[in-house]
Amino acid sequence: LPADSSPVVKATQHIAPTPSLTSIKGLGIQEQALTVWPMNLTAYTASNLASAPYAEYDIPVAKGVNIIHVRCLPNFPLHSSYDLRYAISIDEQPSVIHSIKVAAQTSAWDVNVLRGWAGGSHTYVCDKPRTIRVRIHFMDPGLVLSDIVCEHPTESLTDEVLINPDF
Repeated sequence: LPADSSPVVKATQHIAPTPSLTSIKGLGIQEQALTVWPMNLTAYTASNLASAPYAEYDIPVAKGVNIIHVRCLPNFPLHSSYDLRYAISIDEQPSVIHSIKVAAQTSAWDVNVLRGWAGGSHTYVCDKPRTIRVRIHFMDPGLVLSDIVCEHPTESLTDEVLINPDF
């Protein structure tokens, strides 16, 4: 991700967290991450999503396509019966549940460990630049949120690279 052009919102820059969320200094790619603590060992589902711990964030978005990356600590579920999921609601849209669980010794796990995070990417299209509200629900015990990055991909490399595109 291009760090110089994509706004990074640290997990601890939340607006409205539930009381069970705690920041842990020195953990994650931003050196302070957010997780449910003390652990309650509850795995939430779509039917009881409203009772899952969450934090809300104000995320600046650009006109057009925005890719919102949720970046978490690349860890394993606490037990084989658990998954490692979060749910995301972007600009008051219905929540989408996303699993970051991967098996050890796989290429996906290697990538996560080398880059320092596991997560998901979610597309949001906006008609003008503004700030939107994003809510992250912590669906499984052990999920640790590092940050949220909003990337605005270039629509055309031609416009960016060539001075005279008609050349």
